[in-house]
Amino acid sequence: MERRINAWLCAEITSKPEHARAGCFVAGFDLASAHPFLNYAVPVEDAEPGFNDVAALERVFRERWRMPRLEYIEAAAPWVEPALRDAGFSVEERLAVMAWQPGRSIAPHPDAFVVELASGDRELAEAAQVQSGAFGNGEADPSRLCRLVTNGGLVAVARDGESGPIAGAGTARVAHDGVTEIAGIGVLSRFRRQGIATALTARLARESHSRGVSLVWLTPGDQSAETVYARAGFVRVSEQLHMSKPGAA
Repeated sequence: MERRINAWLCAEITSKPEHARAGCFVAGFDLASAHPFLNYAVPVEDAEPGFNDVAALERVFRERWRMPRLEYIEAAAPWVEPALRDAGFSVEERLAVMAWQPGRSIAPHPDAFVVELASGDRELAEAAQVQSGAFGNGEADPSRLCRLVTNGGLVAVARDGESGPIAGAGTARVAHDGVTEIAGIGVLSRFRRQGIATALTARLARESHSRGVSLVWLTPGDQSAETVYARAGFVRVSEQLHMSKPGAA
């Protein structure tokens, strides 16, 4: 399972318009934004980086004025962390990795809300606005969700009643080899603590599974989020490691 998730991360990186191979790493970039979460590398399975690999990794980030950074499944490449530490990288955080198990969902559907898949431009724009408001990211970018749906990903929204405003939204990323990640589950503050995040997560997991995805995974940001996802049928299976080298861009 851990190797499949890390392979998905590599495939997701190489699907970006701007990506590069750097020794035993693949790196993906967003040239419109230097945000660290949008610019990172993943080691290939069982990578054992040497001096030249790490030098190549730092070079592809420096060439784009980006901070060298990685997100990967530690168990799939256990020799990467010590090699990067020796090169001046440090650990940002270790996040729990959770995988969906069909039939484990224990949370009731929030009766006041309709949870559905979004597809039209207007609905996707509203979903992007809700995610931006939920995470405090500033101006919304609906084009990102439009590209996601066009490429085969999913966007789910929770609407307040049949025709009310969207209260929450989330995504299932484009699947690779039967694996997808659920991300961006956001609920506006005035609608929280009503089971919306759990309902969105469960709907995306079920829909992905119905389309042939056999492994649905995610990373909760904290213990509270982990509890939410557990109610949607997710269990902890591993850890994702984030590392970076500030000041090296």
